[in-house]
Parts: sequence; structure tokens; C-alpha cells
Amino acid sequence: MKVMYKIISAVTFSLMALILPFQISAAEILGGGGNAAEKLILDWANYKQGDRTNTIKFSASIPSNDLAMLQSGKIDFAILDTSLNEAELAKMNLLQIPFALNGISIVVNLQNTMAGTLRLDSQTLGKIFSGEITNWDDPAIAALNPKHTLPNNPITVIHSGELSTDYSVVNSYFRNINETWKSGDLNGKKREWPANSIFADGFSNRISILKRTPFSIGYLPMQYMPQPSLSG
Repeated sequence: MKVMYKIISAVTFSLMALILPFQISAAEILGGGGNAAEKLILDWANYKQGDRTNTIKFSASIPSNDLAMLQSGKIDFAILDTSLNEAELAKMNLLQIPFALNGISIVVNLQNTMAGTLRLDSQTLGKIFSGEITNWDDPAIAALNPKHTLPNNPITVIHSGELSTDYSVVNSYFRNINETWKSGDLNGKKREWPANSIFADGFSNRISILKRTPFSIGYLPMQYMPQPSLSG
């Protein structure tokens, strides 16, 4: 059975920031950061490589490790999806430079039950991920898609861990649009996902689980989303 992943109209963005110490003198410059930045950094590094004195190498890694490696001198720069505040930068003696805009796409697997693009606004999307909307034919979704016959099936939320590079972007977005989601961040409480949600660590694993889970919804960085759909 062919499965289609329709890109929804709601897309969140993060401003990737280059974090580096005030002095870099290495002939070989080493960097670390999320997967979203890897291709961009390596494309820049390879451009007119013969004209460069320094060699740039980059390895995708966990953001929390990047800062520790940067402070210990194991890498020369780090890429973060969420910026540090001035106090954090001063404490670690680091310089921060915003340099690229990255997008997060919301994707769904509706098993080809409807033709065309599914539309979700921010309020409805927030209620889906917070567990307030649990079925695809909920009146709020139906009102946004009057030309579609929506399936009478429960929504399965596919999500990443809280250390993933795209979670910080999704978390910031939902905190601004949904009070239930925002309350889940208070007092250090662990995020409570909807009852039938599925944790999927890593982008390739999340894509695989989305493809084999009917009536699911999840999120992925835009570079993992060929237009206009994923299929398999």
C-alpha cells in the first residue's frame, strides 16, 4: 500500500546560531551541531576549497554535548537551534552569530484516505499535540477541511526526545499558541504526550515509524521533506 505524507500549512522556524570562542587559531577548524546545519556547513567549507588555508570539518551531534566540547577545546564552533542568552554567553566566554533559518514541517500519514492537502491552523495543531484533539474527524479539523471526508480514526502523535534538535523549536512554537502545552513546561515537569503517542529517536527512525503507522502525525526538519510528499 502506498503511503503519502502530506505537508501541512503550519511550519515552524528556528534561527540557527553559530557559537564560537572569541579566538580561533586552528589550521583545521572542527565544528559540531544538529543535522540541519551539517549540509550547509559542509557546502560552504567545500566551496573553493583550494583557496582556503584552513580546513573545516563538521560532525552532527547532540546540542548539549556541543557546548561542553566547545568549552573543553575539542571543537572550535558549535551550531545550536536555540540561542543562548547574554548571561550564558558571558559565563562561557563565547560569541554567538545567527546565520541561517531552518524550518520544521508537520507531516501526517492518512493512508491515502483523502485527496489534496490537509489544512491545520496553529490553534488546532496545538490541541492535537497537547492531546486535546484526539480524532481526525474532530469538528475543529473538519471545519478547516470542508471539502474532505476525514477518517473516524484516533490520531497517533509521533514525537522525538527532548534533547533532539527539532524538539526545542516545536516546544517553543507550541508554548506560544497552546496553554495546555505551556503548562506542561512548568515546575520542571516531564512532558506528557497524548496517551497513544509513539517516541521515535532519530530522524530516519521517525520517518520509518510515520510511514508504517496509519493516521499518525509528527514533525521533521524541512530538509527531510521532499516536495510535495514522501511516499513508500
